[in-house]
Amino acid sequence: MHARGTCDAEQHAMTTRSISLAILLTACTATRSFEGLGGSGPNDIWLVGASTPAESASSMPIAFHWDGSSWSSREDVPAGGLSGVWCSSPNDVWFAGESTLRWNGEWTNLGDLEYTRAVWGDGAGATWAVGLGGRTIQFDASGMRTTPTTPTSEPLFGVWGSAAFDVWAVGLKGTVLHWQGTSWTASSIPVTTSSLNAIAGNASNDVWAVGDSGTIAHWDGATWTSMPSGTMASLEGVWANGADDIWAVGGHDIGHTFGVVLHYDGSAWSEKYRGDSQLNTIWGTSNADVWAAGSDLAVVHWNGTEWTSTELSPP
Repeated sequence: MHARGTCDAEQHAMTTRSISLAILLTACTATRSFEGLGGSGPNDIWLVGASTPAESASSMPIAFHWDGSSWSSREDVPAGGLSGVWCSSPNDVWFAGESTLRWNGEWTNLGDLEYTRAVWGDGAGATWAVGLGGRTIQFDASGMRTTPTTPTSEPLFGVWGSAAFDVWAVGLKGTVLHWQGTSWTASSIPVTTSSLNAIAGNASNDVWAVGDSGTIAHWDGATWTSMPSGTMASLEGVWANGADDIWAVGGHDIGHTFGVVLHYDGSAWSEKYRGDSQLNTIWGTSNADVWAAGSDLAVVHWNGTEWTSTELSPP
């Protein structure tokens, strides 16, 4: 999860992206932030995050569910702060965070899997969670898990794949890992050593990673190349909806706070929205149904014509 607060410069320099408020960066002020978005369709979307008291080493979960007409708060989450979510269906939902959870009509806390940052599944039974210390966890269709070793100890912040044998993970210091069915290998994006915060794609030869200082990189099946983003904002989330419909979000939450939404139309990236709160996550169901959310529990929605914003408040 992100640490949202006004800590001193030395603390902030440790990392601009943290998996756990308790492990990597202590918030100096109370924060409430959305960190993850995901769903199985336009009537089944989850929005998750964390509420952290000032000077606290732990956080409380924030979870909302969209049923197609309104957001409702879920107060039954049996864990600490949440940072990621992935759904294959309304009754198969996985959550990353201070604890790793699964929802299939009831909640299951997946044992000792603490401080995962992101989760992704192939929709055919394989699910991956990534997090602290370069850790990756693979679940099969029965829920059995393995923990393949990785060639890094850096925190991992994002995971996405085109299939069970083609999975990417990204993290601190420009870390890029690739799973090809049997093991993780280190890849590299020569254009950056910045933190890479999220990854998404459309196919094995169309993958996008975003990160600090406006970093956007694209994998074409053979090499990673840098793409000009037009911003120096920290980019925190990315969602792909076709080769000419890629969305990224980010901003800045220290000093002058702002949030941005960027869009790639197949030829160039451009800014499509700017608000007062940093945006950390983005997901949608079509080019006319895109959600983004972030700090201060800000939520914005694109309906194909305009952006509207709201602020959700847990009970």
